[in-house]
Amino acid sequence: MELGSSKEPECEAEQRAMLSDRLQVFFKPDPVLLYRPIHNGLHFSNSHQHEALPRLQSARSFATSRHLRASASTGKPFFPNEPARPSVKTSIPGIKNQQATAELEEVFDTRSMNMLANYDASIGNYLSDLDGNVLLD
Repeated sequence: MELGSSKEPECEAEQRAMLSDRLQVFFKPDPVLLYRPIHNGLHFSNSHQHEALPRLQSARSFATSRHLRASASTGKPFFPNEPARPSVKTSIPGIKNQQATAELEEVFDTRSMNMLANYDASIGNYLSDLDGNVLLD
């Protein structure tokens, strides 16, 4: 198949072949990038010896991308007892959070603090505060 051909591909294999042909035209390897200088200890050698780098594939296989996308979301939690979704029961910061912040304010500058976290009740990516709100971190 030629680059400018107007023929429509009839099957997936033909589409992949056409795409591969087009990518080979546009992504020709640069011979300068295929070589690197050989190191002599910690310094570069002054000679012009080079070693060949492995060639990178110019076209990636698109046949596997559909399978990777399908398996990305399994729906199973990573941690046991992980909440299904965030849950907001009170305003943020809630009453217990405001009381704890007031106690801390006597010995600590709390102006930049948003809320206090309850790490014992937090699971996985879900952060719990003192009032029982569960937020996705």
